[in-house]
Amino acid sequence: MKIRADDYFLKVEDITQDYLAAHNVRGIILDIDNTIMIDGETQMTASVSAWFSCIGLPVCLLSNGKECRVKMIADALGLRYISRAKKPFKGGYIKGAALLGIADIKNIAVIGDQMLSDIWGGKRAGCYTIKVEPIDPTADPITVKVKRGLEKWVTKESVYHNIKK
Repeated sequence: MKIRADDYFLKVEDITQDYLAAHNVRGIILDIDNTIMIDGETQMTASVSAWFSCIGLPVCLLSNGKECRVKMIADALGLRYISRAKKPFKGGYIKGAALLGIADIKNIAVIGDQMLSDIWGGKRAGCYTIKVEPIDPTADPITVKVKRGLEKWVTKESVYHNIKK
């Protein structure tokens, strides 16, 4: 089994409004932990905050995390959210599309750092998928660290051709 994202970027901030428009993206379903902030923390970097200001599309946070943390982050950003999403099952992605008011799910980009939850779930739902590198993989819980090793074997990840170093 090979799972591949539609595209790869080093970090969320590298994904531009022009890039998304060129791929007919009208809304974003976005992972939280290690995608926009370090797992378990509540503050994001200034560059991620600035990205939200210039991306120009509706965003819904989708997390397997607990309601209290996900709600706090979503409220601070003024975003809609789904907690305890049960990724990689596609139900959370379909609910996210409804919250965004986007009828055609292929016009939604799913952005996340984990192939076996964020990307696989987005693919199963029919979304455009973008994999980013985790912000700080050393902060991952042990279960995620184990999954990351499995991801490399299962997905056969290759190139990140949109990386700006």
